[in-house]
Amino acid sequence: NYDLWFGRGRVFNALKQYDECINSFKKCAELRPEEFDANYYVAYFIIEKANAAIDELNANSANMGYEEYDARNQEINLVYAESLPWLEKAYAINPEDMGAIEYLKIITFRLRDMDGMMDKYNTYKAIYDAHVQ
Repeated sequence: NYDLWFGRGRVFNALKQYDECINSFKKCAELRPEEFDANYYVAYFIIEKANAAIDELNANSANMGYEEYDARNQEINLVYAESLPWLEKAYAINPEDMGAIEYLKIITFRLRDMDGMMDKYNTYKAIYDAHVQ
């Protein structure tokens, strides 16, 4: 039942159990693969998981050297990267949704040092700029 999985995901998000939350929304996307919300929320909660990891990293950064900080930051970037296929699918379903467009711009900029990401950033920035004018 899509609605039960959706609700389950929201409960696990409230508990900050991101992996269970994400799994619930992935089930929603499996049940309704062409549903914008299902795909968008998988991406959204992957981003929330990465944001929580960044907050934790920054809170503990005084206790680590640059190399350790950078290594952990790169691991978190891989989590952010997991959101892209879901965001791109959501965008394909609803190319007018500013939330998806803005996240695509933000995440691709964050990942700009990865192969192909700067080109994606330029594309999504242009789309974003066209929508906000």
